[in-house]
Amino acid sequence: MRGMFRLREAIIAVPPQEKSLTIITVPRDVVLEVVGDPQKSGLVSVLWEGRHIAVFMQDLESRCERIEAGKAGAAER
Repeated sequence: MRGMFRLREAIIAVPPQEKSLTIITVPRDVVLEVVGDPQKSGLVSVLWEGRHIAVFMQDLESRCERIEAGKAGAAER
């Protein structure tokens, strides 16, 4: 399920390789690029503003809409 997705509502994410559990809220209307395959934990690696984070695959499926890569930049304006 790689590709570009726009959030319809905020979701939570975690930065990879943190020594302590840190939770980030990713706001609605941002564009995420899925760059990894889903893990057994249910997390998938995405890029958000050039930063690698992990989000729950279930959140992408239920709270995002797929967008075409060429429309991602226009969507963020």
